[in-house]
Amino acid sequence: SSTTTTIEESETTNYKLNIDNDDVVNAYIINAGGDPNGDGIITFVIDTKSATEVGTRFRYVPKVRIAELIQIDERSLGATINGGNAIPDDSTFPAGYPYTLQFDKLDFQGNVITPVSRVVTSNSEYVDAIRNKARAEAKRVGRSLLKITTLGRFQATAELQFGRKTDTVGDLVDHVAPSYNITSDEPLKLRLNQIVHNWSRNGWVTTLDYIQDEETTV
Repeated sequence: SSTTTTIEESETTNYKLNIDNDDVVNAYIINAGGDPNGDGIITFVIDTKSATEVGTRFRYVPKVRIAELIQIDERSLGATINGGNAIPDDSTFPAGYPYTLQFDKLDFQGNVITPVSRVVTSNSEYVDAIRNKARAEAKRVGRSLLKITTLGRFQATAELQFGRKTDTVGDLVDHVAPSYNITSDEPLKLRLNQIVHNWSRNGWVTTLDYIQDEETTV
């Protein structure tokens, strides 16, 4: 589910937030999808400081829409400036060259090539441009993940009276917890992982367990 709701520490009877240091991830292998030839685009990022301290801990992340969305933009937006050389509906390549991209050409490392140019003159140049752009975007996603997961994953438990929340497992929830210096201006996004109902002397109590995942950190 992609639903985003909010839980306030003040509406709970008990709220705990911690970091699972055993769940550190300091390296990501990212699948950015396929290029115009259908070949896969794989890249990786690593936090060398964390890897030195605790060892390299990889996680594979499929982000196959990255390359697809880049090529969708080329097909739709590129048609307005490339005329007869635009990408036809029955092809993944421009109809002719020179062809002007929707972005500055990048090198393998994701740096803008100088002199700055958006023009490619062959199928192979077009493939390289798409691959390098997708790789750079995938690395951006990976770096965003590393900012969080090299520290471990946030986990939260909230107890509240039965019926106070109607969230379902899988919902993305903004947490506002002043005692942990988490404000409504910058809430902590966590995924609802489990719901448990228990009877207590004060009536039914609902316990909600939350965890941080890749989708909450990007």
